[in-house]
Amino acid sequence: MSNVVRLTDESTILLVQTTSVRNAAQSHYNKERTSQFPPSSTRTWNVLRDHVCKETMNTKAEHGFLMLKSLNDTRWSARADVLRAQVTSLRNQDHH
Repeated sequence: MSNVVRLTDESTILLVQTTSVRNAAQSHYNKERTSQFPPSSTRTWNVLRDHVCKETMNTKAEHGFLMLKSLNDTRWSARADVLRAQVTSLRNQDHH
């Protein structure tokens, strides 16, 4: 898994296959001088999500894509399911 960034907090697990998304999020974080990252505010989450959507549209590779998933706070099993799916997807991408 190349250039994978794993960002976690109580409500979010993100696996992002690009350094530019991390850089954009970190830049926003630095500008806002918020107390934590990954985003806990709706505004910050929307900035990160919009950047990932833009990157996804710019990714023209046959099997390339980026995805953000927001997780349910009450279901720990949902976190494991999403993480497992993301890791599998990234591994499949590396093999193509």
